Amino acid sequence: MSDANDFPRIVGELFNTAATNAVDVLSADVSPSRTCGAFRITVGIKPAATASVFNVQVNEGGTAILQSFNGGAALTVGALYTFTMGVHSDYTYNFQFATSTTIGILVVEEILKGAL
Repeated sequence: MSDANDFPRIVGELFNTAATNAVDVLSADVSPSRTCGAFRITVGIKPAATASVFNVQVNEGGTAILQSFNGGAALTVGALYTFTMGVHSDYTYNFQFATSTTIGILVVEEILKGAL
């Protein structure tokens, strides 16, 4: 039998939203509800927008580190991507695009139990 804790928890989502280069896209940083876990990030750039590299900014205290998804290559416009990353409650996370573009969809889920 399953309960609400078995399902992913949405920690951030955007739809048809402008993204300014090198600016956090979520209104507030996110962090996992448990000490260690995983985020599943589904993202797509709106068709006819500008291709861009998709990044995560990891923060601990006053230190921020920017890391790229997709091997640092720009996401293809109109394509949908899903990335999974390990997360820790000592850190906060936000997402950025290297160039200004329009987000078609962004869903950030915390995986609480079971398969990714």
